[in-house]
Amino acid sequence: MRLVDILARKGREVVCIEPDRTLMDAATLLDDRKIGALLVRTTCIEGMLTVREVIHTLHLRAAELPSLRVRDIMSRGLTVGRIDDTVRHAMGVMLHERIRHLPVLDGAQLAGLVSMGDLVSAELDAADIDVRMFEDYVRGQVPWTKTG
Repeated sequence: MRLVDILARKGREVVCIEPDRTLMDAATLLDDRKIGALLVRTTCIEGMLTVREVIHTLHLRAAELPSLRVRDIMSRGLTVGRIDDTVRHAMGVMLHERIRHLPVLDGAQLAGLVSMGDLVSAELDAADIDVRMFEDYVRGQVPWTKTG
């Protein structure tokens, strides 16, 4: 399975925010949409802001919250995936980089955003299909074979 398959299932919408918006605007958007990350962009991708970064900032810089902007705490230099990457490759990259969200590019264009949860769910679904096919085979119920 490839990232293009994941995006076909979940959709390609990516929730974005501008870097000059307040941290409170970002927190509201994250909460309203019930998501864990926002892509920060103007005309191009500038970074990403995650719930983890918001919580970290709340802990360390609470007094500054009213004046903080997204650009003040967003991650820069993002790791990205390619639309034709396999799910396992993307999982490996995300584990290596210790990230939970991966922007996906189709050429130079943003194609979507996948989370580690999206990838794990896809792998579990694929494993369930494999198990079911094996069980059917063992029982002699092989619906995918040709008859006659």
